[in-house]
Amino acid sequence: GLIRDNMYLSSLVLGKNHIGKEGARVLGEALLENGTIESLSLTGLRLPIQVLRGEEGKGSLKLSGFLRDVDTIVIGTLLETNVYLTSLDLSDNEFGHEGADALGKVLGQNSTLTALALEMNNVGDEGCSRIAEGLARNTSLQSLNLGSNSIGNSGCIAVGNSLLNNTNSSLSRLILKRNNIGVEGAKVLANLLKASGKLRELNLHDNKIGNDGSKHLAIALKENAFLTSLDLSYNNSGESGANEITEAMGSNTTLQEVNLLGNDISEGLIRVIETALERNRHSQLW
Repeated sequence: GLIRDNMYLSSLVLGKNHIGKEGARVLGEALLENGTIESLSLTGLRLPIQVLRGEEGKGSLKLSGFLRDVDTIVIGTLLETNVYLTSLDLSDNEFGHEGADALGKVLGQNSTLTALALEMNNVGDEGCSRIAEGLARNTSLQSLNLGSNSIGNSGCIAVGNSLLNNTNSSLSRLILKRNNIGVEGAKVLANLLKASGKLRELNLHDNKIGNDGSKHLAIALKENAFLTSLDLSYNNSGESGANEITEAMGSNTTLQEVNLLGNDISEGLIRVIETALERNRHSQLW
């Protein structure tokens, strides 16, 4: 009540107060009704309250360094009324699945955010599943970066299935680099590529999809006519996986970039794939 009704306070510092998940939610709701507080600090990083509420009409925001779950819950609550923000970058922080849950709820109801970057946090499979719940209802997001978040197969499967079932999704760029995604995750992403005409860029750099995962994706490439960029570098893949991709490139006419660095693949196969990519790039000019 004190925060909601206060007409004079402009800055609030609540560090070292052990505010939990519910406390952060209540605090965020109070800040939605308070018209004077401009900044809030819970764990060291100043949150620009007016920007988060949308009062300044700012289109992009980047916050990195010290954000934890409680900060992210407040951010998620404030974004419920923001109709101006289109790009939010919360990379390189320390929040986990509870913060991801708050952001997933934002995605489920927000219709203006087009880019969300959450790279280098502690989202994990549980948090990724919460993000996926929001993606199942979201129609505006075009770019999602979940790189370096200790996401395994279950988190990847949740995201893939949400996008597969959401026919109104606008997502065209999905970054899942530096995670722990294996064959089962790659299989669901392959199903997504077969069914969706939205995704243009898929980044799986430094995961564990191996030859079998590469084969699933290669089969999808034979049917997909929309993906233009695929990063499979450093994925424990070898000649058999690369052979499948080479075969797929015989019929794929849209893919223009494939990164296979850091895999056990001969230079000869790399040249064959690059020749096919150059053909596709050239055809797009006409």
